[in-house]
Parts: sequence; structure tokens; C-alpha cells
Amino acid sequence: AAAETEAAARRMEHAALEGLIEAAETALDAGEIGTARQRLAEARQRHDTLGAAARALTRRLNRVSGRLAELKDWQTFATTPKREALCEAVQALVEHPLPPPEQAERLKALRAAWRELGPVNRAREARLAERFDTLAEQAFEPCRVYFAEQAELRRKNLAERQRICAELDAYLTETDWQRADAAHFLHPFTDF
Repeated sequence: AAAETEAAARRMEHAALEGLIEAAETALDAGEIGTARQRLAEARQRHDTLGAAARALTRRLNRVSGRLAELKDWQTFATTPKREALCEAVQALVEHPLPPPEQAERLKALRAAWRELGPVNRAREARLAERFDTLAEQAFEPCRVYFAEQAELRRKNLAERQRICAELDAYLTETDWQRADAAHFLHPFTDF
């Protein structure tokens, strides 16, 4: 009974491994590299725990890994020029800045475009990512100064509003409404 239970458990693990490999293949066919990479990592982990029992699926697992590597190479080939263009666009913002609110929006759009290209795959793209981040920080510096000035202005405006409200509150509580004259109501902050 124990041997049958163990054999059934191995069959289930083998079927689960086969399912992960199929999921990785399906993701590759759909061009979903991230999903394929995840399923392949799960399959490799399960494969390693099964050991010799998974030997029949090793060749298939290696074939899917090879396809993934090839697809990543093609993706890198396609994304590298796009990443270079994004770096040039950020470089242009450093050299010819826009008004800070527009600059911030443009940087936000360029970062979104960068993220849409997916994770960086090779050393050359890693250098481009570093360049992009450095340039984006330089391009954002005028925005950072502008936004800090705006925050300070908002802080001062809030303090002024609070001061005015405190004056009004004091006026309302300190005024003897039974003895106040009509002219004073019309111009409470003006002395006659």
C-alpha cells in the first residue's frame, strides 16, 4: 500500500512537471517571456526534486529552455534600439529642459515606455538602463526644485490661511455683539 501511494505521488509530481513544461511552451508560443520564465523556473525546481524519475522530461525541459533563451535574444535584439532611443529622448530633456510640470510628465511617459520593454536581459542593456536612470535623475532635478518651491508656497499659503482664520475667530469671539455698531460690521478690520 505504501509503495502504491508513493508511486501515485510520483505520477502526480511527474504530471505536474509535465503541466509546467506545457505551460511554459504555451507562454513561449504566445510570446509571454515573463510567464514562460516563471513556469520554466518552477519546472526546473520540480525537476530537481524528482531527480531520476523526471529523466524522461529532461530533454523536453532543455528544449523549452533553449527556445526561451533564443526568444530572449531576439527580444534583446528588438528592444536595444528602442532603449537607445529612450536614452536619447531623456538626454534631450537634460540638454533642453521643458517647463517643470511638462518635463515631469514627459519623464513619466518615457519611464513607462522603458518599463513596457520588459526586464533588461544582457550586459549592454544593463548599461543602457544605468544610463537611462542617470539621465532621468538629471532631467528630473529642475522638476524636484520646482516641486519643492511649490510645496513651500503651499505651506506658506496654508500658514496665511490659518492666520486669517485665527484672526476671524478671534474677532467673532471678542466682539460684543450686543454693543457693536453697524459700521463696524461692514468693515470689521477698518478703524473709523
